[in-house]
Amino acid sequence: MDLTVREVDPHREREGLIRILKSCLGPDADESRFNWLYFANPHGLARVWVLEKSNEWVGAGAAIPRKLQISGISVAGCIFGDFCVSHNYRSIGPALRLQRACMQAVESGWARLAYDLPSPSMMAVYRRLGIQTSAELVRLAKPIRVDRQIQERMRPGLISKFVKGAGNAFLTIKDRTGPRIHGVETRKFEESFGEEFEELFERAIPEHQSWRVERSVAYLNWRFRDHPKTPYTIWTARSKGRLEGFAVTEKRGLDVWIAEVLVSDAPGILEDMILFLSENAREKGAIALCFPFLLKNQWSEQLRRLGFRARESSPVIVYGVQSEAIPPSWLTDGDRDS
Repeated sequence: MDLTVREVDPHREREGLIRILKSCLGPDADESRFNWLYFANPHGLARVWVLEKSNEWVGAGAAIPRKLQISGISVAGCIFGDFCVSHNYRSIGPALRLQRACMQAVESGWARLAYDLPSPSMMAVYRRLGIQTSAELVRLAKPIRVDRQIQERMRPGLISKFVKGAGNAFLTIKDRTGPRIHGVETRKFEESFGEEFEELFERAIPEHQSWRVERSVAYLNWRFRDHPKTPYTIWTARSKGRLEGFAVTEKRGLDVWIAEVLVSDAPGILEDMILFLSENAREKGAIALCFPFLLKNQWSEQLRRLGFRARESSPVIVYGVQSEAIPPSWLTDGDRDS
């Protein structure tokens, strides 16, 4: 097939990269997103490889820098992202060659550890490379209205309208009578992230033998405040003025998705934050509150009691030195490449 793979300079060959990414990934992969993801990242500049045939680019893949903490020690890491191959070349061979090149980011020592949240087709590539799933990111869903279930199971009419009203009232009352803490103020946060958020991250997630993406002030502002495509909303929970938790949400269709939640170990803060987000989402007409999170985490039982149920899951792969021994300790939807 006479295909070659080479690393390119995202500065000098920016126009060509944007063109292939838009062609494969869609119109949102435009100049503003490219500049944000490849150049503005406070963790460093991205590396990019292209799949080429007769001087025409037919695929691309990137390693996006992510500073990681492994057992409390900061190390250089990355997430594999923007992997795409033109329709006429979507066979396993070209994809393997391109991904092997991307893996040079780790093999060369540029990053100690890489991770990815691959699609099913991309997971097939990783399996051929001998890389297995390290963890599962599961979408937890908490119904806050029964409209969707009623629409799927009942014909329109007075009975379905009555059942929908009764079901919605039940979910509302259940949340409003749930555990709440006096003295905690939860509100929308309009400012930039500051040092108190970084300090909360350090005390909210204990250090152990696994890894996590560092939540520095610069990273949080870049990832959520400066995102060129997604209008994130940020919420804070405070007790006596001290930051005890924060959440980042976005509206997707009829649901509200939680991209990030961090709370201190103070009793009841997680429950208070989730119930607040549920009420706010309900007021905006949302059907469900969705929270992609690691399958096994310290909040599993609390989230179950709050009404979350596991839905579909996405694999997490890790590549690097002893990667099979260090699955992620903390991973949310906000840890994706974009």
